[in-house]
Formats: sequence, C-alpha cells, structure tokens
Amino acid sequence: MNRLCKIVLFMLIALIASLCACGAGADDLIGANFTLKIFGNADMDETIDENDVAYVEGVIKGTNTSTNLSDANYDGKIDSKDIDQIEKIISGEDQQLTIIDCHDRIVTISKPVEHIISETVPIAAILRTLGVKDRVIGVDTTTASYPTFFPELNKLPCIGNPATPDYEKIIALKPDIVITGYDWPPKGEIEKKVEPAGITVVRMNCAPIPTYIEEVTKMGYIMGKKDRADEFINWYKSYMNIIANRVEKLSEEEKPKVFLYYGGELRRGEGPPYGTWGNDNYWGNPPVEVAGGTNIAKNLPGNWITVDAEWVLEQNPSIIIRSVFDSKIMSYEVDDPSGAKALRESSLSQPVLNLTDAVKNGDVYLLSTSLHFMALFVQIPYLAKWFHPELFEDLDPQAIHQEWLTRFQGLDYDLDKHGVFAYPESS
Repeated sequence: MNRLCKIVLFMLIALIASLCACGAGADDLIGANFTLKIFGNADMDETIDENDVAYVEGVIKGTNTSTNLSDANYDGKIDSKDIDQIEKIISGEDQQLTIIDCHDRIVTISKPVEHIISETVPIAAILRTLGVKDRVIGVDTTTASYPTFFPELNKLPCIGNPATPDYEKIIALKPDIVITGYDWPPKGEIEKKVEPAGITVVRMNCAPIPTYIEEVTKMGYIMGKKDRADEFINWYKSYMNIIANRVEKLSEEEKPKVFLYYGGELRRGEGPPYGTWGNDNYWGNPPVEVAGGTNIAKNLPGNWITVDAEWVLEQNPSIIIRSVFDSKIMSYEVDDPSGAKALRESSLSQPVLNLTDAVKNGDVYLLSTSLHFMALFVQIPYLAKWFHPELFEDLDPQAIHQEWLTRFQGLDYDLDKHGVFAYPESS
C-alpha cells in the first residue's frame, strides 16, 4: 500500500471514529475522561452547557445536590445569578471566569484576556493552536530558543528561564495573565512575586498525556476560544482513540518491552549506567502505554533515573527508544539525517545493550525531544508504528504530524523536505 493510500484510508477511519462513541477504556488511556474544573460546570463533566443550567435549577429547587462547581459566579451561594453566569460562559459573554488550576488553586480571571506571558513550550503551542498568538507579549527562554518552530514568538521579550524567570521583567510587561507549568517555577513562588502587581497566575499541566485534553479545554474557555479548542480536541481524539482502541485489545504478552534510553547526552557521560525514566516521569509510561508497549522501568521509583547495564540485559527489551536532546542531530532545525544515523549506529554497539533482543533484531529507534517539548502526543503515532507495524499498517505518523503543524500551528513547514524527528522512519 503506497503512502497516499495509507493516508486516505487512515483519514477515513479517523472520520468514522470521530462520528462514533469511543470506548471508555480508550478515553481513559488518552485522558479524555475528566471533570472540567471551572465554576459553572455544575454536573462535573467535561464541558459547560445547558445541562449545567438545568442542574443548578435543580439545586435551587432542592432536587439536586450542590456540587463543588455549582457556584458559577463564586460568590458563596447558589442562586439565579449562577444560572446567568453559566449562560454567559456558554455564549462567550462572561467577563470573569473562576477556575481550579493544576495546583488546586482557585483563580478568578478577568476577561477578555488580551496580554499573555507564556512560560513553557507546550503552553505556547496550545496558545497558537487556539489562534491567540497575537496576544502573547512575552515568552520563556526555551520557547525563544526554537526560531523555526516559533518564528513569531521567539522575537518577543524574553522573561528568562521557566524555572527562574525574571519577575521584574514580567511585572514591567504588564500582562493580564501569566500561564506557567506545573513544576516551574517552584510552587507558590511566581504567585507570590507577581500577583501583588495585579497579574493573574494560572498553572497548567499541559505536557502529560493524561491531563492534556483537560488543559486545552480549560484554556479554550479562558481565551474565549472554545470552538477552536473543540475542533482541535476532536481531531486529536479521532487519531488517538484509533490507536488506543486497537491497543486495548492486545494482551500483555503482545505488548513489546521497551527501554527508554536517553544515553549520556543530557547529564552523564556516554555508556553505562544508562539513563532512563521511572514511574514519576510523564515522558515515559503514558506515551508508551498508549502506543501499546510496556516501559521496562515503569515500576522503578523516580523521574530521571539510571539503571545498570546488567539490569537492562536482564529485562531484555525487544525495542529500544533513544531520546535525542541534541538539536543539531534531530529537530526542526535539521534536514540531514546523517547525524541520527551515526548516533543510532553507536547505540547499536553500546556495551551490554548489543546483547539485547532489540539490538539483535535491529529494533532501535531515535526520537527527537522536540516532540516531547512541543506536544508529547505527536510522538505516539511514531511509537505505535514501531511497536506494532502490522496493527498500524494504515497509520502515517508523518501525515498526522504534518496536519498538526499546518492546521493547528499555522506553520509553512514541509516534513517531506525539512526536519529529522524519528529515525529510522516507518515506511
């Protein structure tokens, strides 16, 4: 089957999937079952709609029990004003929105939000997906370091490292809101520094697969771009649910044992002990699980961890995925795959690793960490194709990647001509 036929077939399957109810297990796997933590979501589902109006009417009449999110205008009582607020949220006419962020902080946001500082790469990508890039007035150093991917944002004022931002510069830029990540800066620090200046801080956990849809949905309401958020999420789920539904039918024995290897590029010298990701790292277990594999280190405590070469051999992975942090080897900035080829060849000869089934069978693959940083979900089709080539014969990871870049990032970037992200690529 040629590439064009695969793309057409998979798009047809994706369209059918988007029109059908997906399995609960698949939704759980990709994080599609959640409670949208916005006050006004009285029935505690994934959206705010007329059902929430009816629910609050029932609370007022005494036929429904008040939930944590029934107080839509967050004034301490449930009354007709909450119904008015819910109706305004639905129509997009709300002037304030009260949410619970990923640190469980209750935050009230004045709308419209016109001036934004984005503090992480995934957040910047989502803001561009929603079509509000023109509202961004400042970015972190990591976002600014990707001129090809963020040609418009990397020219904006830089507020410093996301872990240690320049608070004086943030205040001087006078944003309406700073949207930052779960981990950086340390909990409570940025809030204490900039909120006294009248700047709203919202924490978003936008990188992990389990929380991604929830945060995009929440961001859509905050930015007044719910329809655009829904368009993106429907596209996202159409592909991801196909993968998750097929994987759900596999037995544990049919799932390959995967060693996620980041080598010595990030923090350590080359060679054993090998760096990998434990059960606290969201780059590791969720993407591998959605793609139908088993991370051999999933039960090891910790985030960035090291394992002995002998332990790797004892686990005997059938697939090795090496993450490449060096943007001169694999990234949006690179067109020549020769660096990736050389790194893969060196990986094949690593001590002890060369005794594993993965190396013996040639199942060693490289992934650019650009796919981690920009949007973690983009790597999952590549993984699924490597893990189960027959099950996903109709899957074209590059086509999905390209559609995201063109349709939702607005980039004039041709993956047939530019970029090295997955090596060797699936056919």
